[in-house]
Amino acid sequence: MNYPCQAVHRVFHGYKSRETVYSGHLDKCPAISFMDRTVTTDDEIGHGVKRRTNAYQFNPDIYRS
Repeated sequence: MNYPCQAVHRVFHGYKSRETVYSGHLDKCPAISFMDRTVTTDDEIGHGVKRRTNAYQFNPDIYRS
């Protein structure tokens, strides 16, 4: 099942609507971590293309404790 990028971002990071702040899973669960990273790939012509991506990681050991 595919979810829109904005929906996933709101679930993890939270959002603000009508002056009310809704916290996301990153604030609620210390077992989930987030890394903003840049990935370099080559396009069809061989030029390097940089893309900014989000990486989420779940640590079951932290979750259990």
